[in-house]
Amino acid sequence: MNAAARVRTGLVEEHRTGWEQIANRVRAGETLPELIAVTGTGQHDRVVAVEGHARLTGYLLAEDALPGSIEIFLGRSPSVASWGLY
Repeated sequence: MNAAARVRTGLVEEHRTGWEQIANRVRAGETLPELIAVTGTGQHDRVVAVEGHARLTGYLLAEDALPGSIEIFLGRSPSVASWGLY
């Protein structure tokens, strides 16, 4: 969500064109590929995107046209908390 807010205020220019193109695809009703995410096995463990960060930003830029659901592949593991970027 922070990336989308930063794009809207002009703070992020490096990838802006790509994110806006994705947002336009969402607004046009296009179904995008599934996201890939991981989480731990606890009830309140966070969900972390492994692949699809640009699509997530595009979705948030097109929040006025979000589909009713977004499909993801979700992996769960008790050892995910030991990952360096989790």
